[in-house]
Amino acid sequence: EVYIPTYEQLHKMQEIAGANNLYNYLLVKTVESLIINHKSGKSILEGTTEALREDYYISTSIGYLYPEEVVYSEIAQYDIQLALRILEKSKNNQIYNIDEIRHFDTSTIYTNNVVKKVISLLKKELINCPEYRFEYLDNPLLDSIFSVDVESLKGFYYDSVSDELTDLIEIEPAYGIVLPDGDFHSDTNRRYRLIQGIEQYSRRHNISPLAGSSYYDKDILSNPDKKVKRLLKCINKRQ
Repeated sequence: EVYIPTYEQLHKMQEIAGANNLYNYLLVKTVESLIINHKSGKSILEGTTEALREDYYISTSIGYLYPEEVVYSEIAQYDIQLALRILEKSKNNQIYNIDEIRHFDTSTIYTNNVVKKVISLLKKELINCPEYRFEYLDNPLLDSIFSVDVESLKGFYYDSVSDELTDLIEIEPAYGIVLPDGDFHSDTNRRYRLIQGIEQYSRRHNISPLAGSSYYDKDILSNPDKKVKRLLKCINKRQ
């Protein structure tokens, strides 16, 4: 499942973090939507529109996660930096330990210490193995985390200056807008954590934090250009 914020939440994200960071967030959401919703047995890029397939950030992001997809995008095939990043990619299987907790009762899985450990592992290891987000085995806790199910995570304790709050927002930046004001000791704190979260979220998917720099100080939701409309259309039709 891909968590798709409402337009109200997207406007809040733009207001807090800026349109440039919102654009990067939309790029990653499009990548997530294409991967999770593609038809089994068919290439991710082959099954989408040419405009998305030849979008530099989308094609190189999907190609980084799944190198076999590179052959379906001409723009990705000729990207030397993408080839180098794939060669440098670190494989660390520690993240797959999270799959084993699915054997436990939910009353155990959702305890504070277990949730805290899982979030810590995700934050640490997703940068090395970002495709795990799309491949994990049936796991209610991971479903809750990635779908921003705040109610299910109410047993998870953190404070406004904790690393756990930062980790959670870096896993899914939407936490930076859906969590109540009381979880942040100031508007500046929320803004800093949200921007930092979107930057790490983008990097994890091989999307430069500078991808949306041309949208700095603009309103891309009220006045979306063709590229923004394309991303929003892709995300919304796949909910």
